[in-house]
Amino acid sequence: MGATRLDLLAERVQKNPKDLLARYGLAMEYAQQGDHDQALENFRFLLEANPDYVAAYYQAGRLLQKMGQ
Repeated sequence: MGATRLDLLAERVQKNPKDLLARYGLAMEYAQQGDHDQALENFRFLLEANPDYVAAYYQAGRLLQKMGQ
């Protein structure tokens, strides 16, 4: 069995932490799998790296709302 999408994205982010597209994908994958803390950590990284990353604000907000925060 091959690597999962999460594994591939995590490996890509580990190799290049500034790859914002890969990090966004990783955050989305964590969110989809229900790992909200990891998803938020990655969304926050994205927003610190690029405060204009509208999609990250949107997804982080949706996730926080889902978590009741």
